Amino acid sequence: MVSRPFFVAVGLATAVLAAAAQAPNSPDWTAPFPPFKIAGNLYYVGSKGLANYLITTPEGHILINSDLEANVPLIKASVEKLGFKFTDIKILLISHAHWDHNAASDTVKKLTGAWTIADDSGRGYRRIVPSPKPVSIIESAAIRSLIASGAVVIAAGGGGIPVAAAEDGYAGVDAVVDKDYAAEQLGTSIGADTLILVTGVEQVQLNFGTPQQRPLDLITSAEAERWLADGQFPEGSMGPKVHAAIRFLKNGGRRVVITTPELAAEALEPAADGTLRVGTTIVLSDSLAAANP
Repeated sequence: MVSRPFFVAVGLATAVLAAAAQAPNSPDWTAPFPPFKIAGNLYYVGSKGLANYLITTPEGHILINSDLEANVPLIKASVEKLGFKFTDIKILLISHAHWDHNAASDTVKKLTGAWTIADDSGRGYRRIVPSPKPVSIIESAAIRSLIASGAVVIAAGGGGIPVAAAEDGYAGVDAVVDKDYAAEQLGTSIGADTLILVTGVEQVQLNFGTPQQRPLDLITSAEAERWLADGQFPEGSMGPKVHAAIRFLKNGGRRVVITTPELAAEALEPAADGTLRVGTTIVLSDSLAAANP
């Protein structure tokens, strides 16, 4: 029977949010509202205009949404007024990506040490951690030696294990290194002339997902940079690959190929007439485009 008041409360909160959405930065967003128990271990701890929920468990609590920076003291006070410790929040669950629901996530994480969990583009909920660009590959010298010996080296898989300098060497950090930037860093560190970035589509596309969509066979880094600035390659999609390609070329690489794993080998070899057959090739300039099909 406890599920009924839960859904009624959520429905009421949704109505409040809908009204708030029609009046951005409404005073109600930061106006205090008495915290209360909804049902069982579910509590309301939000403001008058922005909803936050607290789910309590013996192992630690779950806070749903962080809202605005200005709301953090209000949420904290509501949690404590109900008799719970704000520092016992172990999970911060973000319901969706609107800024008024997650703007204060970093602050809540710093105050509680909670994990941030959010929906991953409809593929389920995942823990959210930073995705820093790697500055070096620690084992690059060993990798170069292995390559020189004729060994086939597998390295930086999935972006590699992120570490940061510490007093006694290196310490692991909560992060996922972007695999494309890791591949670029590895390729640059070993002096590779070609970088292959594999993905789920055969070629990079302009106007992806629209009737004007068209594939790119051979482009320069200048063109790639211009299209990046125009928003053609989003960060959550092709953006990191194109960024990594540009970095690789500026750091001395000759060409970058973006295609599927199945077509990677074929993409490196031009057709008999010298034209590219599959994949997208990115080079530093038009002159290199002619020399490096």
